[in-house]
Amino acid sequence: MTAPVKILVSLCLLIPAVVSASEPGLLIDTVIRGQSPAAAVPTAPTYAPVYAPTYDPTPVTGYPAATPPTTWMAMPVMQTGNPMGIVPAPGVQAAPWAAQPTPGQVPGGMTFGAHASLQPYRLNAWTGRVEGGFLPRESTEGRLGQFGVTELDVELEFSGLFMPGWIFSFTQIADSRWWDGPSDPGVDADPPATPLPTSGNGLPARVYRIGWDLELATINQGGYSAQLAFTPSMATDFDNGVDSDSWQFDGRGVIYYKYPGMTIALGAGYWDRVKDRVIPYAGVIFKPDAIWEWQLMFPQSRISVFLGNYGGNSSWMYTKAEYHVESYDMTVQRTHGGAPLRDQVEFEDYRLMMGFRSEALQYSSFIEAGWVFGREARFGGPTPGFDIADGFIGRAGISF
Repeated sequence: MTAPVKILVSLCLLIPAVVSASEPGLLIDTVIRGQSPAAAVPTAPTYAPVYAPTYDPTPVTGYPAATPPTTWMAMPVMQTGNPMGIVPAPGVQAAPWAAQPTPGQVPGGMTFGAHASLQPYRLNAWTGRVEGGFLPRESTEGRLGQFGVTELDVELEFSGLFMPGWIFSFTQIADSRWWDGPSDPGVDADPPATPLPTSGNGLPARVYRIGWDLELATINQGGYSAQLAFTPSMATDFDNGVDSDSWQFDGRGVIYYKYPGMTIALGAGYWDRVKDRVIPYAGVIFKPDAIWEWQLMFPQSRISVFLGNYGGNSSWMYTKAEYHVESYDMTVQRTHGGAPLRDQVEFEDYRLMMGFRSEALQYSSFIEAGWVFGREARFGGPTPGFDIADGFIGRAGISF
């Protein structure tokens, strides 16, 4: 990847563009979801929905008035019926460009419809997420052959009121990576006397990441709200035990300030990798109307356009840019000489993707594809790193 392209992508991520018309923050949903879209609030005596833009880091706003008092961190209770007449998204809505999109709301604080990607928390309930990705085999630097990745990410989150004015979220994380290649990254620089085999694999075939994301978020006070999070995890192939490099301790802190139609985020995060990083969690979230949504953040930015409600599903199209780094502690198999050694590897890249997402009541899904570039594998020990050629990336997922 050339230096001008890297600079251009960095500017796109770090410096919000001038907006005239129009999904981690940082565009990670757990960072920005506290901002709710125009919510349908039932009003007496007819309980007809009234739509008013809100910024609410808690799901209390818009909750049915008849909901029983919440017990702190209580286990979820199934909600039945619809006594307040809360209106879900309608069926097919033609020509969303000419008509105001109609968001809907379901009990439990989850909203969908226009700007529904900025969802409040789901109180006292579990939220599951399953996502998968595929990066086909691409050539690597030198004589290492090709390298491909298949991804599977699973999360289970529970949120509840921790104390007055605070929400606590606990997310269990279980990720898997299947690596296809490359040949032994520890081979000597000088060409061997005999040709290198093409099937050698210095990296393990599979690695895992198991972790917990612990997050505290505050209620909006005078336009301000905040979020603090700590994410311990273990990333390893579980071969030859677990050592200190298998543990990773990430964290983030973000302060939000709400202007009419716009929210500013300012914070920082720490990524515990081979090369430790302190990165900005900062940017702006701009909603000029009921159709467009600009989330210009670092390390992930997303621009979304609302397509309409079809058969009860709210549909979006979006483009996003992301800076991505992940790291694992594993055993390198020295297939061309030398004993296996324990080492830590990190993969760094930039991603540009376009996708579609659909939201219906308590379920949502997405599918996206694009280009991954600036790819580099870096090791913490004696194993030499290598570059990976630019290539295709595809991802899909569902939350429920």
